Amino acid sequence: DTHIIKCIITDSKGKTAESSKNFTAEGEDTPVPPPIPVDELTNSSKISATSITLGKSVTLTGAASGGTSPYQYAFFAKKSSTTSYTTVQGYSSTTTATFTPSAATTYDVRIKVKDNDGTVKTKDFTLKVNPAATTALSNTSKISATTVALGNSITVSCSATGGTSPYQYAVLYKKTSSTSYTTLQSYSTTKSVTLKPAAATVYDIRIKVKDAKGTVKTSDFNLTVTNVTTALKNVSTVSATSVATGSSVTITGKASGGTSPYYYAAYYKLSTESSFTKIRDFSTTATMTFKPTTAGTYTIRVKVKDKKGNIVNKDLTVKAVKALTNSSTLSATSVTLGKSVTITGKATGGTSPYAAYYKKSSSTEYTKIRDFSTTATMTFKPAAVTTYNVRVKVKDAKGTVKNKDFTVKVTAAALSNTSTISATSIKKGTTLTITGKATGGTSPYKYAAYYKKASSTEYTQISGYSTTAKMTVKPASATTYNIRVKVKDAKGTVANKDFTVKVTA
Repeated sequence: DTHIIKCIITDSKGKTAESSKNFTAEGEDTPVPPPIPVDELTNSSKISATSITLGKSVTLTGAASGGTSPYQYAFFAKKSSTTSYTTVQGYSSTTTATFTPSAATTYDVRIKVKDNDGTVKTKDFTLKVNPAATTALSNTSKISATTVALGNSITVSCSATGGTSPYQYAVLYKKTSSTSYTTLQSYSTTKSVTLKPAAATVYDIRIKVKDAKGTVKTSDFNLTVTNVTTALKNVSTVSATSVATGSSVTITGKASGGTSPYYYAAYYKLSTESSFTKIRDFSTTATMTFKPTTAGTYTIRVKVKDKKGNIVNKDLTVKAVKALTNSSTLSATSVTLGKSVTITGKATGGTSPYAAYYKKSSSTEYTKIRDFSTTATMTFKPAAVTTYNVRVKVKDAKGTVKNKDFTVKVTAAALSNTSTISATSIKKGTTLTITGKATGGTSPYKYAAYYKKASSTEYTQISGYSTTAKMTVKPASATTYNIRVKVKDAKGTVANKDFTVKVTA
């Protein structure tokens, strides 16, 4: 007989090694070599630093030994004050990951190593994130010029360094001879603002910078405005050059040069007229309103007069068109199911070209069938027996939209029996197949079939009413038979269809 003796050795860390030998009745046989021991998986991952300043990053490096390669690494982090980790990088063969903390606090960082057998080892680190060092708040704002001619503008450029961002900026100004400032811009993140002085004098400009902690720094500048007289210019404007009749346009009187203050007046006339009609006489109020009542092209004359009585005219053109009207039509307001309705988009007034589309609805929600297109005709085929709301929209070149609503009632088509038979002439002993079929009415349908000799007055039932459409009959005599197929819809309406079948011997 052969005997095997095994020797198992276990060290202090739990690792085992095994040795075996075979023995026979005659003596020792060939020894069996022990298996190679596998080291326990060890997580030797590292973190590049355990204390950093907010805004900096740390590098997480996964490393492992023992276990069964290849290894995979996963990286996690959380604020120590919280319970749930956030994944920095999921399991992969990539050994490094970068973590950038979002707050000045203490973080728990966890690196996991998983070997090829699925064994996982975890290693935890503590990372302290210190607040970023700050410098004192400094106001580095500036103005684009310190001397300008009256009527020109300067740009105030706000900026700051140090302190705690984000920053907010306020801009104030006053005549040097005045004691109170006027606010040009309240505290805002807007960095650039324009100032146009209204008088030839010296101005004090004050720029305030406030950081996130409420610290304020002020910078003051002087601006000298010189008085340069130029020719009076009329730069008045109109709010629109095309408008629907009955709608208003706003005329804004505006001037430069000359000697302020300025006065404004306005007049109008149609292109077919020779004389102007007054809209408003001279006034320091710059805005005026004009509402054309007749379609046509108008000339708007704006007059500007300065303090010395100089007058400059400016002519503006406004085209008045008839208001947009939706005159679309439907080919029918009542159809049977399966039929279509033709929609014809049509409009008058407004500014061509026009576009149209419609939406249908059986409740409160419209469904778009076609978007805007210059093609005027559209087809709507209702899918159910109900009442539909059809909305046609027309839009002109200026984007003005007018709706027109219609109601379309959809009724069910009459029940029609369209059943068939497999033949109208057969030999005695042949089976005849009847196929029930219907359209219209209200589904679902049921079918029944009957037969009789043509010479008889009484029908015999082949099959009673059923949703099964296929029925068969085998005539027993060589004669002429009448086959009657009945269709009944969900509302109980019945439609018959008769066939004649000749049976030969």
